[in-house]
Order: sequence, then structure tokens, then C-alpha cells
Amino acid sequence: MATTERERDFSEIANEIIERFRPISMGFSEIVNKIIKDVKPIISEMYELYKRGVVMQFERFVGIDPSLRTGFVVLSPFGEVIEAKEIEKEGDDPARMSELIQAVVDSVHDTDFVAIEGFGYASQRGFLLGGIGWGMRIELYRRGIPYIDVAPSLLKKFAGAKGNANKEKVVLEVYKRWGFESDSNNVIDAFVLAQIARAAKTETKLIQAQREVLNKILKERE
Repeated sequence: MATTERERDFSEIANEIIERFRPISMGFSEIVNKIIKDVKPIISEMYELYKRGVVMQFERFVGIDPSLRTGFVVLSPFGEVIEAKEIEKEGDDPARMSELIQAVVDSVHDTDFVAIEGFGYASQRGFLLGGIGWGMRIELYRRGIPYIDVAPSLLKKFAGAKGNANKEKVVLEVYKRWGFESDSNNVIDAFVLAQIARAAKTETKLIQAQREVLNKILKERE
């Protein structure tokens, strides 16, 4: 089969990147080899998406776990971690809540797609977190940024754990499945949420349990 112009374009891009780094390879061979190893698969995946007619509508996929220490994770369309952090503010409420909500939403770009964890238990702390969660949703809505709600049990199931699993089990499953780890459980949850956001809008390989989770989330959104 003849090589198409588009195939040559992608091939030339990959080769050009590699050739640019070859002159400095002496003394930096390990760095160059890593760059080559990382870049080629990305370009190949871009081409595969192009062949299937997949258009990337969103530049980033964001997971938000609303809390006094909000977990915030950003993934690229290819699943690379762009940012992973906790966001918190000091002071008294409602000023603290307002500053926290604004800081989180300010970290979201207009071209992002967001998955945010659903509401938990109805205790005094639950009401506080509910206020933070609703504040973030209102700000996302005001800016026209699309988001999906993910129930805590569905988040755990997508990670490979049972819906009632404890935090430690979720941490273990996330590491086993994606190799991601963090000292913050909020960041771990946000990472899974970002993976769900990405799976909702790109062609991502999923196991059966993950497909079931995604179908349930998208059905509830209709």
C-alpha cells in the first residue's frame, strides 16, 4: 500500500525530532534516548487517532476532589500527568471557602473537560464540603466549562476496587493500574477522576468494569 501524504507528515515529524537531538547525544545519550522513547509513541498515537477520525475537542482532562484540601489533577489527551496537587486556603469561613473555590476554578482552562467527585455523607463536615462542591460547580457552570459528576462508589470501581473499599485499597489499585502515587488521598481520587474525564471524551482502552462505570455516569448525565 502506498504511503499517504499524511503518513509521511507524521513520519517526518518523528524523524526530525530525533535528528535534532542526535548531535548532542555524546555525553547526553541517556537523555536523548529517553526523549526518543517518549516522543515516538506519542506521535504514533496522534496518527492513529487521526486515522480513526478522532478530533480532540478538549486540550486537558481535569479531576477535582472537593475538600478543604482539594485534590486537583490534570491529564493530557494521552494520559500524561500535567499537574497533580492539593489546593487549600487558610482563614475563617466563608472567606476561606470563597478563596478555595476561586483558586480551584482559576486552575481550570476554558478548553478543559472536568470530572468532579459527587457529594458524600450528610454530617456537619459533609455540609461544609457540599458548600465547597456546589461553589465549584457554580463557577464551572458560569464559565461554560463542561463537567461530569462521579459518585464516590463509581470512582472506586473505575480504579479497580469495590464501591465500599477504603482509601488504602484505592491507593493500591491506582498504583497497580496506572503506576501513579501521591501522599494525598485527595490527589489520588482526583487522578482517577481525571482518568474518567479522559475516558469519557477520548478512545481509551477500558476493562469491562470501567465501561460499566462510564456508561452509568454518562446515562445519569442525560
